[in-house]
Amino acid sequence: MRVEIRTIIRNIGSSIEIKTKISPEEIELSYQDIEFTQDVEFEGSVTSADKDLMILKGIAGTVIKSQCARCLKDVETRIVADINATFKSHYQRDTDLTREADPEEEYTYEGYSIELDKVLKDSLILALPSKFICSEDCKGFCEWCGNNLNEKDCKCKDEHASGNSLFEKLRNLL
Repeated sequence: MRVEIRTIIRNIGSSIEIKTKISPEEIELSYQDIEFTQDVEFEGSVTSADKDLMILKGIAGTVIKSQCARCLKDVETRIVADINATFKSHYQRDTDLTREADPEEEYTYEGYSIELDKVLKDSLILALPSKFICSEDCKGFCEWCGNNLNEKDCKCKDEHASGNSLFEKLRNLL
């Protein structure tokens, strides 16, 4: 999604308010086995901070669907990312010899618009939790018989009080 900055590009301190919805497909938002089920909502502003320098601030959010790390149940979770990104003029970046930056780590703009897709995608992926859990009290699967302990209790733990589970050989490798 492009944001026109023609009206603020030479007026340091001026800004444009942005409120938009973008489909995950439009910004090619995908990550591992996570499904992005709703549009990405963004609300924020872009400010002309200096000659050839724009600051984007705002909040992006969407809903994702994945599997619980304990019981494999489908889980929908809302994720929110605070965005504070700097866009440097493409021409300014080319002439900046004071540091060698990876172009993949910088956001640039060319002409009179900035592209939000990459910064939204990067920020939302970084905001993903390390694991998804359907609830804090999720019991997961029994390590001996494989039953989902949220649905059915089993007596395996009592029967295997010796502590020898199916995964004991793996634990010994660690």
